Amino acid sequence: SIANIEVQSMDVFHDKPHFLKIKVSVIQPIIGAHDVVVFLRGDAVVLLAVIIFENKKYVLLVNQTRLPIGTMLHEFVAGMLDGEVDARKVMFREAHEEAMLSSVVGITEDDIIPLFDGKKILSSPGIMDEGLYPFYLEKEITDPAVFAKLQGLQGGLVEENEHITVSLVPFTDVLQYCTDAKTLATLYLYEHRND
Repeated sequence: SIANIEVQSMDVFHDKPHFLKIKVSVIQPIIGAHDVVVFLRGDAVVLLAVIIFENKKYVLLVNQTRLPIGTMLHEFVAGMLDGEVDARKVMFREAHEEAMLSSVVGITEDDIIPLFDGKKILSSPGIMDEGLYPFYLEKEITDPAVFAKLQGLQGGLVEENEHITVSLVPFTDVLQYCTDAKTLATLYLYEHRND
């Protein structure tokens, strides 16, 4: 049972609480009384965008600086739900904001397919509440100019301090570029889907 909850810090982003650090005093059978530090962040979405060009599969990656690790990171398009209920709608919005997939490639919300039966992946449940809703899309491009426009495209929202560069890499090479858990888990689920 919970004996006490102490909010230690809260960060606000665009007038919404985004990160809460709390200390929870709990009493558990066998273990007894102890304190646990927990980060509350909320849920997120992640998208594996597979682009098919000239009968070859490519993966769309977004490259951006990740300050906690001090370097640029290649990732799949992703974003926070920020209290929204419809994860697919949020994923569609993020795909446009980060990589302009709706305007450049012409994707629609219907092109975004849930993975993992619509369930969320728990990224680090021992310390954080965040769950990731994984999605994928497969879109064929026949126009070389559209394919070229995606390669090196600048995306992201300035007001969210995003500076993103899009790259397309051969599907078979994606593991040479990506190391983060959400990307690797989504790739795994895509490769083991039952559709």
